[in-house]
Amino acid sequence: MSIDYVCAPENIGVQFRVEIGETSINGKITEAHDPPHLPSPDRVKRKEVYEKEWKRLTLGTIKLRRGTADFKIVLDSIPGERAMDVKAVRVRKL
Repeated sequence: MSIDYVCAPENIGVQFRVEIGETSINGKITEAHDPPHLPSPDRVKRKEVYEKEWKRLTLGTIKLRRGTADFKIVLDSIPGERAMDVKAVRVRKL
């Protein structure tokens, strides 16, 4: 399992956990990654956010039960003004 994130230097140290059903895995942002927005050919300003390059953080392996489950990211510690922005949580079957 991994997440794609951006996090400003003043906010590193965020501790979180990804919970899927009764299973969870912990993570910590130890490396800042906050690149500028990518250039866009838009002629009219967007209402949604502009694209960035996201950093991938590998969290590890968890065992999931078959069926549906609730999914959430729980923030355990936010040492700065904000936490990280998450674009994607990637889960793949082994």
